[in-house]
Amino acid sequence: MKNILEHSKKFGIYFSTSLLNQLIPFLMLPILTHYLSVSDYGNITLFQTFMAFGIPLISMSLTRQLDKYFFVKDKKFIGKLIFQIFIIFHIMSLILILLLLISSYFIIFPFETYWIYLLIFLSLSTSINLFIAVLLRNLQKTSLYAIFLILQTIINIGLSVLLIVVLDYNYEGRFLGIIVSAFLATFISLYLLYKYKWIEFQIDIKLLLKIWKVSLPMIPFGIATVVITMSDIVFIKEMCNIEMVGIYAIGLLFGKTIMLVQSSVTNISEPWVLKQISLNTSDAVVKISYFIVAYHFVIILLVFIMSYISYFAIDIMVDEKFYQGKEFVFIIMTGYAIRGLQMMFTPFLIYKNKTNFMALNTVFAAILNLILNYYFILQYGAIGAAYATATTFLLSYVSMIIYTQKVYPLKFKRVNSDK
Repeated sequence: MKNILEHSKKFGIYFSTSLLNQLIPFLMLPILTHYLSVSDYGNITLFQTFMAFGIPLISMSLTRQLDKYFFVKDKKFIGKLIFQIFIIFHIMSLILILLLLISSYFIIFPFETYWIYLLIFLSLSTSINLFIAVLLRNLQKTSLYAIFLILQTIINIGLSVLLIVVLDYNYEGRFLGIIVSAFLATFISLYLLYKYKWIEFQIDIKLLLKIWKVSLPMIPFGIATVVITMSDIVFIKEMCNIEMVGIYAIGLLFGKTIMLVQSSVTNISEPWVLKQISLNTSDAVVKISYFIVAYHFVIILLVFIMSYISYFAIDIMVDEKFYQGKEFVFIIMTGYAIRGLQMMFTPFLIYKNKTNFMALNTVFAAILNLILNYYFILQYGAIGAAYATATTFLLSYVSMIIYTQKVYPLKFKRVNSDK
């Protein structure tokens, strides 16, 4: 009973802080849709899309390395691991800056060039912040985790409102709100690492190269993931217009609310799943299997409930010029629900060192998504992008289940003896 209450308390903290963090776009909606035009809102969406491309290039999914070693290595090793990972973050940021310098002679960006450079530093900052959030989660520092996210949220919203409403900075005010809040959070993150002695300022070339080698295949995985989740915005801008990007972004915002529940469950379940896997017993496998099945049923039910509620929420929260966004909600929410279900199988592949399959599967899915986006938008208009995303996630999910069953089969019946 005590364990149940403890897990419930942790889930409540993770859920409430994730809720507040996810509420940022919703809290901003009445202001943004009132003070900004549809095209301005579309520009904000494009800015966040470019940021989403930068984060996986810099982070290389290195938080997975922290998950892999955290429960089996001592604090000194973890501290050294974290320092090597931060070195890699900065190396990747420098590579992006060099690529930007070269590409600026051939590509016309939708914003001033200085915003693109700031986006690289924002992606670096966000990568560090996400990494610290995972560390706090694994340490079960739920209160500190909550304070960390809430403070960033307050700065993000407060500064954005000040710049847009009072100082009339238009969509660039939102850019600055995102950037400043992320930078301040990074400063706090680094302070926490130093205070709690979770970083060892020691270069270990052998460890660094080992991490680099393992994580390098995750770069295409990260990029492909972003292509799947964000290419719809780019296709709509090019094949429709920037105003339709703003409309679609409203449907995308409400459709992705299902991820709020999924991220909260993942924060609690993933460390538990990794621990159960490490036990290597049939009893542990059965527990995991039943948990995953139950999770599937809950998410499917929530898709119908949350999409229905979203239709009314849009009428209340959004200026009427954005009402058309309602037609995208259900399809988008279905797609992201499937994506969340797929992520439940990730710990098994990490444990079995089969991350190459994750990268390969996602790259093929990204290529398929680009093809589907073009033909579906051509055929059905902007909603074709939602169909393309949902179809891609479904096929990727099926592939993940089939492969996982080969390398770490789920079972629903205990055997008499364990391996």
